[in-house]
Amino acid sequence: MTIDGMMTSTGTRDSLLASAFAAERKAFVPHIVRKTFRTTGIFPFNRAVVIARAKENLGVGDDATPVVDQARAAAAEVIRASRERVFEAAEEIRLGEASVQRAVLHSPEALLEQDRECTA
Repeated sequence: MTIDGMMTSTGTRDSLLASAFAAERKAFVPHIVRKTFRTTGIFPFNRAVVIARAKENLGVGDDATPVVDQARAAAAEVIRASRERVFEAAEEIRLGEASVQRAVLHSPEALLEQDRECTA
């Protein structure tokens, strides 16, 4: 929409609104709306789907475990796996294997210079 406005010299002030309107017209076609109603259990009415979605929105899991506890367990698993990776990387460094520091931008020249210094 912005490019069209620039090319036709009609202005680009309302391009965001026009883009949103065009996207909405493409998204809300009848077969998509019907499929969404069916998926959420609204029509035809599916009690099990509606109850499952309500529990999800209220923060209660299927097995009556609060979602917060499920999230804590998942986060603990991610942290445990991360620690294992850190310990494995530290072991590789102690064994003399090459390692590159993360979250730092390394230029090829700097890496070659470090290699020359290590070899010397």
